[in-house]
Amino acid sequence: MDAKEKRLLVAALATDDYRSCLKAIFALSARSGRPNYSALTRKAGFSSRGFIADVVEGRRRLTPHSFPKMLKAVGSSGLLRQYLTRLVQLEEPELNHDALTFEQLQIKLKELRAKIQAKLALVEKVNVASELFRSQQILLVYASLGSSEPGTAVDEVSTRSGLLPTICESILEHLIRQGVVVSAAGRFRTTESTLLFEGLGDDHGFKASYLETLTELKRKASTRFNAQDQLFFQCFFSVNQHQLPELKRRMRDLAGEFVEENKAEGGDAVGRLLIGLYS
Repeated sequence: MDAKEKRLLVAALATDDYRSCLKAIFALSARSGRPNYSALTRKAGFSSRGFIADVVEGRRRLTPHSFPKMLKAVGSSGLLRQYLTRLVQLEEPELNHDALTFEQLQIKLKELRAKIQAKLALVEKVNVASELFRSQQILLVYASLGSSEPGTAVDEVSTRSGLLPTICESILEHLIRQGVVVSAAGRFRTTESTLLFEGLGDDHGFKASYLETLTELKRKASTRFNAQDQLFFQCFFSVNQHQLPELKRRMRDLAGEFVEENKAEGGDAVGRLLIGLYS
């Protein structure tokens, strides 16, 4: 989801009728904040130059013939179109193709709002995760903290992460500005125990951090391959190519569960788990 789509979804959620929704969408899409309804009308293929303005201002209604053109003027897709369509169906019976009752449409709208809010929340978590994955040092400091009070002192963070106290302090200040760490009386804790790292496959920070950790893993395997406190494991197995996306999801879920089950609040070291699945 790009920044524009996010802004449009947030604006749409703040409306509860289709005219207000259209007005908000067109205002956000306009560079100056003032929509050029004439240009939008031409783009959508309406014969009447003032049609969109008339609809937004309540002077005209949407019909099965005009609504597809209005969607073209909106120019977005996915959840935004679905939300606008449900709002239109509440007021325009001709567009209620499934003949849903008013109550049923309200339920559909409520479900759609929840879906949009969940997607927006996911985007925020992915943004935070992207920030954390900017460097391995940031991840080390974050992993050295717990989420419970009273928090962790800088010298403890330094011991667990293996980083100098001055570096830890600088990173902690950065994490506080990002809103993922809070401090009180010289101690620090995370604002939540787990961050969601979905959707980071194309994130450059995540990729760089992963490759950095992979290089470190190679050094560890070269020097301490048979150490009792380290695991170096690989497995080759037959698989159907089309199953790999589902196997990727399952492996990620299992890894997340493993970390949650074995994470020690206030532990004295930072564990690293690195996984790769490919054919």
